[in-house]
Amino acid sequence: MGKHRSIKREGAAVHAGKAGINRPVPEKPQPKKLKKAPHPDVVLNEEREWPFPVTEHELKSEHLGQGLLYKRYGEQGVPLVAFPTSEAHYTQWEDFGMIEALSDFIEAGAIQVWTVDTYDNDTFFPLPGSFLQRGDAINTYEAYMNCLHDEFFPLLGDQTGQKPVLTGCSMGGYHSGNYFLRYPEGLAGVIAMSGIYSLNHFLGEPDLDLIKANSALEFLNDDIPEGKRWAYRNAHMVFCVGQGDGEQDMLDDTEALFHVLAEQEIPAWVDIWGESATHDWPWWKEQLTQHLTKFLEGREPPLLTTFEG
Repeated sequence: MGKHRSIKREGAAVHAGKAGINRPVPEKPQPKKLKKAPHPDVVLNEEREWPFPVTEHELKSEHLGQGLLYKRYGEQGVPLVAFPTSEAHYTQWEDFGMIEALSDFIEAGAIQVWTVDTYDNDTFFPLPGSFLQRGDAINTYEAYMNCLHDEFFPLLGDQTGQKPVLTGCSMGGYHSGNYFLRYPEGLAGVIAMSGIYSLNHFLGEPDLDLIKANSALEFLNDDIPEGKRWAYRNAHMVFCVGQGDGEQDMLDDTEALFHVLAEQEIPAWVDIWGESATHDWPWWKEQLTQHLTKFLEGREPPLLTTFEG
């Protein structure tokens, strides 16, 4: 692991965090065959014995016109809603060891993890040989956002009675950060890792209203209603990224987000890790466990947005 070091970036004091190693983001895991459940929307996990309840579900979505798959680990504690990396699915966090990394938190009843599917191949990552118009892509993504807002999160609230924390790495960092920054009301916080925060990476300039509405680096420059500003200030906000291979676009967007949040006086931890910390699971696991511990210990974000070492 690399050493901490202080660096200067655009006049701000920046403290680099722990360093890491890199491999390319894993390919999309193959969908698993699910055993028929005693209830039509629930499948019991029999592939591994976990020391807590694990169930799989399908939410019938009117917004999407199809089902939204998700998996729940544990039944106690703060709900942690996790989004997968690009083109992956709701099983990815188990497949790549993130549930294992969080298992002590889940077994202790501190958190329960809800891993939710995405629709990347219908929005920003079309399958080989297929083509999506920009308008179709963003309309489908907005339907996904509406499904989360109107269907998924109300269901989660009814079943847990608690405000969730959102999280994800890589494209999951975008999904979690974008949803939280659009709809902070009713959420406890966000821990977004290695995310991008503008759709210009996929759809070009924000010349369509829905592209801007899903690009935090654009919409946060507008006037923020007082109710939303209050929700930001009362939530736990973390945006974390490394400085190594595979992180440059994410580093640029995270630093840009730092300046936007600072200008708006919105409190958050913007955590920049070292030059060896790259785009990979071992370090997302460490970043998440560190910041999740801070959240559970009640450590509040600073009064102003700052880099945190």
